[in-house]
Parts: sequence; C-alpha cells; structure tokens
Amino acid sequence: EYGPAKKYLTFEPDEGGFNNIRMAMETAVAMAHAMGRTLVMPPEQRMYLLGKKDKHSKNTLSFEDFYHFDSVAVEHAGVEVISTEEFLEREIMSGNIRHPETGEIMHPPQNKTGWHGIGTYHSQDFKELAGFLREAGISSTW
Repeated sequence: EYGPAKKYLTFEPDEGGFNNIRMAMETAVAMAHAMGRTLVMPPEQRMYLLGKKDKHSKNTLSFEDFYHFDSVAVEHAGVEVISTEEFLEREIMSGNIRHPETGEIMHPPQNKTGWHGIGTYHSQDFKELAGFLREAGISSTW
C-alpha cells in the first residue's frame, strides 16, 4: 500500500479571481469527502484583487478567513480539513511519507513547515512548496 493509512487531498489554488478559487476549493471539499480523504488547505497567501495596498494592513489571506472549517467538520461527519503546516508536521516531518519512486524519507523545502504569507501563485516560495507537494504525492493528469 502506498503511503500512510490516512489519505490526503491537497488543494492548490490557481491564479484566478477569488470566485473561481472559491468554486475550485468547494469542489475539493466535496471530492475529499467523497473519497474519504483529509483536505489539506494551502497556506495564507496573497490573492488576486484581495488585500490592501497599504503596508500596515493585512495583505495575505487564508481560506479560514472566509470559511470556518471546524464548524464544517462538526456539521458534516467525515469532512476533515487541515492546514499545510499541520500536514507537513504530521506526515512529512515525522517521516510518514516517502518519495514515491525512491522510498526515501522526504523533507519539505528548507525543512520549513510554516509557509504563511508565501506570496502569489507566481512567487518562488509558492512554486517551491507546490512542487514539493506534487512530488510527495501522486499527481493525476486528468
């Protein structure tokens, strides 16, 4: 059997507007629930057309700013949603997930678990984390 007994679905938002990202995220919640997987939400980041240009205001957002996933889990049995940080600490840093081809224990980029405020879809940090998560899992080409 590949990987840990617990299965995950990671959500990587695209560079679209918030409504498109919201619809994709809602689809990911439904898919995770239907497949019995824990949904891993992306870290806090800048979102297109959201946030303030004022440097003293909060410029990054997470989906928890819009949705209360703890409440969703209580209302809908079988829906578990965790943060990227929690996933990295629970599965990657503990050595539970190995490289799918080599079997070697994987480590996140820079051995970092906290990725909040990683910038936009085009930022180097976002690309680095997304690339790692794709490598750590099984990516389907639909």
